[in-house]
Amino acid sequence: MPVISVPRSLRGKLGDDASDDLVLLLNQAGAETRDNVIELSAEKFERRLTVETAKLDKRITEEMASVRVEMARDRKSTRLNSSH
Repeated sequence: MPVISVPRSLRGKLGDDASDDLVLLLNQAGAETRDNVIELSAEKFERRLTVETAKLDKRITEEMASVRVEMARDRKSTRLNSSH
């Protein structure tokens, strides 16, 4: 986190106590902003992960159904060929 210092001209007008309070306020605002950005980023990532996981689950389900159909076809073909 960057170091915040109050310029001398402003510190002269505000005084030491008010200048220190201003630095505290700015540091708190920066920390809250950072925390909000992290939280929003995490939420966005989780939403995206949920969507992509659902797509992958659907694709796996479709592929497994296709494999089952192909295996059933192969079993049927094998039975027909072995009975002749």
